[in-house]
Amino acid sequence: MMKKATILIILSVMVMVEPIDAQQIYTSNVTMYYGTKKKVGFDFMTGEKLVYGAGFVGYIGKGAVGKDYSETIGPNTYREDIYEIIEADNLGVYALIGSRISKYFTIAAKLGFATRMKYYNGYDRQQILAPDGYWYTAQKLDSKALIGAFAQINADRWSPYFGVDNFSGVKIGLGYNF
Repeated sequence: MMKKATILIILSVMVMVEPIDAQQIYTSNVTMYYGTKKKVGFDFMTGEKLVYGAGFVGYIGKGAVGKDYSETIGPNTYREDIYEIIEADNLGVYALIGSRISKYFTIAAKLGFATRMKYYNGYDRQQILAPDGYWYTAQKLDSKALIGAFAQINADRWSPYFGVDNFSGVKIGLGYNF
């Protein structure tokens, strides 16, 4: 009786505990993150020891308000109506390269470029330019280099993500391994 119980316990433990083998190392990852400079981004990485990939990030903060007159009105046309000028990094694309330090830890760097915009938000009291009075004009500014680094803890299917770059600020996110 004791021998049968021992065998049953051993078989139960063997079924419950999944063996660790090379097939369980996930080689690809998709991550979504939020940056402190009001940015949301997505990374895609692949590779076993050397990891590489690409990503993009966009600004989700306040920018343009109202009807767009960028093609017809310059920022100096109705200067007295402009109540706010916002300079914002707009969109960024980048390449990733790094190393899987262990099965559970990855570090990587990112290098790319980002576009910048300048928004002139205006309000027309007579509501001629827009029904609610709000209008804007936008200008493209010079693009800038996007440089940063991150670390990712590969915990089974889900991976916490921590990083920093000159476009998004401090970033925190979550990745899905496959």
